[in-house]
Amino acid sequence: MISKFLFSLLFACLAFFLATPSMSGETIRVVGSDFAGAVLKFSTDREDSLGSDKVSYQMTGSYIGLLKLRDNFADVAFVLQTSDGHPGIEELTTIPIGFWGIYFAVEESNPLNEVGVDVLTEVFRKTRGGLKSEWGTLLPDSPKWGNRLVFVTFDVESSDPSFPVLLNQFFDNEVPHNFSSMGERIENPYLAGASNLLVMARMPRPGKGLRALSLVQSGQSVGFPPSAESMFFGDYPLRMSLSIVVRDPKDSKVRAFIRDLFATNWLKLLEDSGLVFVPKNVQLQALLEFDLNF
Repeated sequence: MISKFLFSLLFACLAFFLATPSMSGETIRVVGSDFAGAVLKFSTDREDSLGSDKVSYQMTGSYIGLLKLRDNFADVAFVLQTSDGHPGIEELTTIPIGFWGIYFAVEESNPLNEVGVDVLTEVFRKTRGGLKSEWGTLLPDSPKWGNRLVFVTFDVESSDPSFPVLLNQFFDNEVPHNFSSMGERIENPYLAGASNLLVMARMPRPGKGLRALSLVQSGQSVGFPPSAESMFFGDYPLRMSLSIVVRDPKDSKVRAFIRDLFATNWLKLLEDSGLVFVPKNVQLQALLEFDLNF
């Protein structure tokens, strides 16, 4: 009788254990950009957790990550989109997160408000060649600035995701000889002065005495500031987009991952690194595909 009772108890406990979800949650396989994984503290050599899920992260290129996603080797991909789409993966579901960009700022006393991309290209190429441009190039209607030299100060690091945008646009994909990042995010405009043109990997923080410039592309008559809206619609050109891409939006662990990512402060880490989020209404519209609304 006792052995039969113990056997029944053991069977009941085993059945309960099998029916009860693991306290550590399901493992979700994430691939994508090195930068997003590093900032979000995902690791290649151990499993981390996000909400109720354990996260197994592999650092791969965006396109390879999408192929892994399509072929069911991953559940979620962080994608740094450098071109308009990728062939053969139209069936995947994309949630736009935000943009990293290259921003140009001046000290508030500087009269410059907007600048043409072609003019910037000319200034940077002269600077790379050891020559100095004058502010009269950027401010043709302000003669008193005509004899001031443009001093370029970089606040961009080679590890920033928007660094390739800077190289491709202005330096023919080669690091210029005069490139030297300050190694810190500029918060004090007086480190540079009114005659400096600051090249930044994130928009200057409000109230810090710096002003981001609007960019005028070739063929445009008006400049667009680096806002979430202008970056989303491509009016502000110098940016790289970040998206979360999934293969099966109905997968319960994928839904839980997305919910936890947006409901916690994880995305704040990306914002602190310079990410500009897509407009809120666009973000919410994308999340409606998952029936997630918060």
